[in-house]
Amino acid sequence: MGEPTTVEGSVAEGRALLTWTHPDGRSTIVAYGMPKPIKALRALAEAASSQ
Repeated sequence: MGEPTTVEGSVAEGRALLTWTHPDGRSTIVAYGMPKPIKALRALAEAASSQ
């Protein structure tokens, strides 16, 4: 899957919003140590689906 792109925060600080792009164009979005950032996750999902 490769290295993630940090969208917000930092894994080292214990809070991050990360994305991975798969070779087939699908994306994985992970909120690490963040309390359900629904708006940010929806925006990322919409952006990924429109590409």
